[in-house]
Amino acid sequence: MKEITNILAAWEAIEARSLPAVLATVVKVEGSHYRRPGARMFLSDTAEGAGTVSGGCLEEDLRQRVTEVLRSGRTTLVSYDTTSEDDLFLGTGMGCGGKVAIMLQPARSSGVRMLMEAAKRCQERRQRVAAATVFRTEGNIDTQPGDVILLDAEERLSSTCTHSTLGEKLLADLQRVRLEGGTLVRSCGVREGTCEVLLESIRPAVLLVLFGAGDDARPVCRFAAELGWRVMILDHRAALLTPERFPNAERREWRVGHEPIPPEVLDADAVVVMTHNYLTDLELLRLLLPSNIPYIGLLGARRRAARLVQAVSELGSPPSPPQLARLHAPVGLDLGSESPAEIALAIIAEIQAELAGGSRRPLREYEPGTTTAHEHPEGEHD
Repeated sequence: MKEITNILAAWEAIEARSLPAVLATVVKVEGSHYRRPGARMFLSDTAEGAGTVSGGCLEEDLRQRVTEVLRSGRTTLVSYDTTSEDDLFLGTGMGCGGKVAIMLQPARSSGVRMLMEAAKRCQERRQRVAAATVFRTEGNIDTQPGDVILLDAEERLSSTCTHSTLGEKLLADLQRVRLEGGTLVRSCGVREGTCEVLLESIRPAVLLVLFGAGDDARPVCRFAAELGWRVMILDHRAALLTPERFPNAERREWRVGHEPIPPEVLDADAVVVMTHNYLTDLELLRLLLPSNIPYIGLLGARRRAARLVQAVSELGSPPSPPQLARLHAPVGLDLGSESPAEIALAIIAEIQAELAGGSRRPLREYEPGTTTAHEHPEGEHD
């Protein structure tokens, strides 16, 4: 999420100052690579760019291609094959055992502009959209690498592509990606030829809401901000809601039972209740459990959490199994945490795993060739 923020900031500077730059996008991966399809960075021939497309091993080679892309004004597809042992000594030296295709586009092209403007609106309005980017064509198809097709939150299609039916052919995949997230790579055939397309979900930054502004909330806020998440903190103690204590958060004085829950809270991706007050936690759980918030965390011991859930039931609102499945109590992963910072790390790690669909297993437990967060077997995105 922080990378998206940085990339949007870079794009706005490029637009405002008419800077010569290139957008590099990972569009296809077979085997293992450091970044997934959809990873991006802006490159120029004079300065460091925003974002990353590898662990640092490809950026220098890509940067050397910037001048030619800007000179020609044409989108270019670059492929790297690290499956050969020779690559360790004669190639990129990555040793990842995978193949990766990266598309280079002039930053001020119509496709980049459409994509960046959509990403900006997505952040501002907290609406998820889907994008399809053409990166390879064959035949006489009336589209070209770099063309973008968008599906917005109202199910409307827009495009830089002049082909009349390509958007309709990709509509079902765009709808799936917008709703489910992730990326897909598709080969789309039309009468005039075929094209390969990267489909991806563009989503707003994670919104994390913390109920409680105690000292233990400070590292949670700090870690979340480092990830580029938006953080909102609610507490009735105005003295704790200061910029010095929470420089990266939206702070709001709010008292449970006296005011309705702000509508932004119900739109959150994750909520953590850490008020250290039993009756306050009880009322918050009663209000939050019926919501559609994907992740609800409760700080405190397991026995205390069980008492609170039982008390919610006795108040006439017994939580359903799906509601209890979204309740993480005690909150966080078992990292052997003791200090506030360690506990905050456990909380953030669990939220990240839950929202991103991580297994929470150590990567070394995976057999070679199986799907992990860092390896992409052939066909995973097809």
